[in-house]
Amino acid sequence: MLLSYVLDHNRPGAEVIVKEGDVCLTREDFWSLGLPQSMESNIGNTCLKMVQEATQRHVRFSTDIIGLLFSFE
Repeated sequence: MLLSYVLDHNRPGAEVIVKEGDVCLTREDFWSLGLPQSMESNIGNTCLKMVQEATQRHVRFSTDIIGLLFSFE
């Protein structure tokens, strides 16, 4: 249902669907997903940003655990 709403070609393409920090993704940005053509750059950049943030959280967590383990020596 949500996917149908986001991909609906009868709604305005310029409508902002996602706002994350300084990046806004419009309905038109999502229309390129799953098609045999190039992906819209904002979609790709936002996906890479999410991967980067997840990696940073993981590294921060791993560093905290390692610090905790070695603090008992």
